Amino acid sequence: MRNWIIRPARTDDIAELDAIALRSKAHWGHDDAFMEAVRPLLKTDARHVEQGWCRLCEKEGRPFGFYCFDFDEAPPELSRLFLEPSAIGSGMGRTLFQDAVTLCRERRVERFDLESDPDAAPFYLKMGCRVTGWLVSEIAPGRSLPLMTYELRGAGASPVLRAASVSERLELIELQRRASLANPADRDALVANPEAIDLPAKQIAAGDVIVAEIDGGAAGFCAINLRGDGDAELDGLFVEPDHWRAGLGRKLVAAAASRARSRGAKVLHVIGNPQAEVFYRKVGFVAADVERSEFGPRLKMALRLE
Repeated sequence: MRNWIIRPARTDDIAELDAIALRSKAHWGHDDAFMEAVRPLLKTDARHVEQGWCRLCEKEGRPFGFYCFDFDEAPPELSRLFLEPSAIGSGMGRTLFQDAVTLCRERRVERFDLESDPDAAPFYLKMGCRVTGWLVSEIAPGRSLPLMTYELRGAGASPVLRAASVSERLELIELQRRASLANPADRDALVANPEAIDLPAKQIAAGDVIVAEIDGGAAGFCAINLRGDGDAELDGLFVEPDHWRAGLGRKLVAAAASRARSRGAKVLHVIGNPQAEVFYRKVGFVAADVERSEFGPRLKMALRLE
């Protein structure tokens, strides 16, 4: 499930959002008595919608997930994040969480709290939340709910570098598309050749794709390939446009070099566009040759790893 868009919720969406919340909660196998007890707690507050603190993810005009903040609390509370059962595991939850973080950053919120369902706790921990306490459920005695918090890192915060997972392949392809189309020199050729934007699952599974993660979301990634001569190729280096010129590209090149070195390569090669020459020289590459491609002239450069 892809090709979705995120937009502010409207008051006429509320009934559908409440229905999604109920279906999402029921997905975890709760009995009828429990579901009837939580029904009033899952209703969306129209004030939060009107204030712009509730956003939904839709495909072909139909909502499949949403989140809302409650700003009656300080710090604000992520009061709900629900998906249609068919969207669970699709990456939509991560996309909505990242959008929530972006919304908070735009409004200068430095931290938000949330009361997690035990079934959702692993997801929030993966997003970077931490447990701060526990709350005994008033509806289901003996059931404890983890209280969690998420702290936004400021601009320029050090990213977390990690191996990519195959499950996020489509997200990374979309990141690649955004970064590539933001380069005016390549835009027309990429629009004419959309198949040029790809990221093989095999490359990810081999551990040769490294993600730079900030605030729980991918801000950039690099990918390497081993060549037949034993050297390695920097096959891709992409950074979200709003993270350009923040040092993220340099960190990803260092990660790619480290990965290539661990794979036995002595030289890391790259074929880059002329506009990137200054950047690659700054991180240690030297020019070797120029070749022609469907995207125009390309510089062949190399970085010794020994």
